[in-house]
Amino acid sequence: MKRLTLDQTWKLCLSMWRWIAKQIREGSRKSVAELKAQWVTKHGYEELHNLCFFCAWVKPAGRYCAGDCPGEKVEKNFDCNDAKYDYEDEPVAFYNKLVSLNRNRNQGRISKCVTCPGTKVSKINGKLWCQNKNADWRCDFSTFYNKLRSLNRKRLAKRKK
Repeated sequence: MKRLTLDQTWKLCLSMWRWIAKQIREGSRKSVAELKAQWVTKHGYEELHNLCFFCAWVKPAGRYCAGDCPGEKVEKNFDCNDAKYDYEDEPVAFYNKLVSLNRNRNQGRISKCVTCPGTKVSKINGKLWCQNKNADWRCDFSTFYNKLRSLNRKRLAKRKK
């Protein structure tokens, strides 16, 4: 199997578990292992290690799942066998946990991707704020972008004086 990027791994994992959760909700009598096998076969990933995209991402690099799992990169204590969301016993809860982890993963990425020394944007509790706290990254992008442009114009005007 071709080595997947971390983003591809997350996308495929979420896609597979979304489908599994849907099958369970609709009353499928198949086991989680059978559903995983059905999904990977249908999508051409038969040689997937443990029928798990996270395990497959870790293994080709010669690493161990414990500590190197993509889920653990987001939440240190993530364990696919945790009783609250065990992937085999609680597949819908497991899918919900993956969605939550992915949301946290993406928030961390957003916090890191916007840095502008000109507008003095800083990271505070996972959110990006301008110094005057009038522009929040979580608002729609055009509002945030326009606020940054406005602040930058003011900063440049002060420099010219």
